[in-house]
Amino acid sequence: MALPLIPIILIGLGAAALTALWTHVCGWFADHANPWLKRHVPLLQPYVERAFQYIDAKVATPLRRMAIEAWRKLRPHLLQAVVDFERRFDGTYIRRMTSFLRSKLEDGEVVRRVEEAVVDWSELPEDVRQRILESQKAPKIDFTRARDQEMQAMEAAL
Repeated sequence: MALPLIPIILIGLGAAALTALWTHVCGWFADHANPWLKRHVPLLQPYVERAFQYIDAKVATPLRRMAIEAWRKLRPHLLQAVVDFERRFDGTYIRRMTSFLRSKLEDGEVVRRVEEAVVDWSELPEDVRQRILESQKAPKIDFTRARDQEMQAMEAAL
């Protein structure tokens, strides 16, 4: 059975992106909004602070845990996944994900799977665009290593 890799990866990326965004929002709140509320609207400040604590405890932390758990379940089957980008003559890019998946953990057949999609410049991830601009060469990204590092960082932050 071939796993639908792109949807699984997108879900993982979405969870990681939301987690990163939430981390920035909480940092902004702690550094800027909360002190401002304490000075200018002290009656409202405890309610807003409790709302942030509630969202963190009931939404953000469970989301991080779900992303970590999903990655733990997927990772033994996903031996390697690499994403590379190839510039086409019309200025668009081919996003090619090559993955090696094991269908069963014990003596499971390893399947090589290649998924391609044509994407516009604006659809490329920001770090990929930056790397292309710096080197004029489309990068190759080791997806599994990047997600392993991201999940370790998320787990350490719990």
